[in-house]
Amino acid sequence: MDSSVVRALVCVAWFSSMSQLACAEPVVVARDTDLYSEPRTDSSVVARLREGARGDTAVTKGPWTALKTPSGSGWVLSFNLRFGSGAASAGAGGSGLVSRLTGSERPKVTATIGIRGFDTEDLRKAQFDEKQVQMLERYALGKEQVRAAATAAGLKPAPIDYLR
Repeated sequence: MDSSVVRALVCVAWFSSMSQLACAEPVVVARDTDLYSEPRTDSSVVARLREGARGDTAVTKGPWTALKTPSGSGWVLSFNLRFGSGAASAGAGGSGLVSRLTGSERPKVTATIGIRGFDTEDLRKAQFDEKQVQMLERYALGKEQVRAAATAAGLKPAPIDYLR
């Protein structure tokens, strides 16, 4: 192979790896969570990540974020991660280095999640998952438990005039 072709291939590979480095965003795990092999809760668990674990990400898919950590690579629900300058300054990930070299720093970001990132096609493909509903039902409290917690927090009932 001609040496100029080899040099060109090496340059392409180098620029490709640098663009990956520049696009990677450091994140911090905000709460203990599972790292899944695919962006689905029914996929296999690659690792259990603890709050404060650090990683890098460049890809999101709906509410999921692809994450590379020392524990492994996989997918995490986005609301379990802290993005932005707080994560960048705390870690030494690729974009943290880029931020320090270029002086670009993202503003403080508040973690939120909703249906942002879902489109009509995602909703068409959605499937009912009875296991997820059962999991949510485990968090349900009875009226008396809610009333006791509200009283303990100093909350008082307020009458609501419902429209009829």
